[in-house]
Amino acid sequence: MARKEGESLQGAEADLKTTLAQKEFALLDALASSEARRANEAALRSALQNQEKLLADERVAKDTAERQLVQSSTQVAEMQAELTEMQLSRDEQSSLNQTLQSQLRSSEVAFNAKLEETAHTESILREKLQDSGQQSGIII
Repeated sequence: MARKEGESLQGAEADLKTTLAQKEFALLDALASSEARRANEAALRSALQNQEKLLADERVAKDTAERQLVQSSTQVAEMQAELTEMQLSRDEQSSLNQTLQSQLRSSEVAFNAKLEETAHTESILREKLQDSGQQSGIII
């Protein structure tokens, strides 16, 4: 009977050792899984942080590009205004130039008319002088 008890105790001990080994294996497996999950979570957090950093960098780049676009648009608008002003000035100068050329032509026509009139008057005066010189015997 003591033997049976001893065998029974040995069987119970073996069963307990087997159960204990199985539980230990299950705990080690759960621990490994837990550590793998933690490592995976850490990797995911790191990837998320990297993505957030990239997104922040992209926002900064976008803001910079938008500022540059606004500055370029402002410069283009200023240049267009200057161009319009220059075109208006050129048009005014062209109009003034046309007016001056017209006045110059009118002055030239008037001057030429005066020259012709003066030449005609001179011719008449020479004729009269010649006529009067011939009458008085003076040759011009």
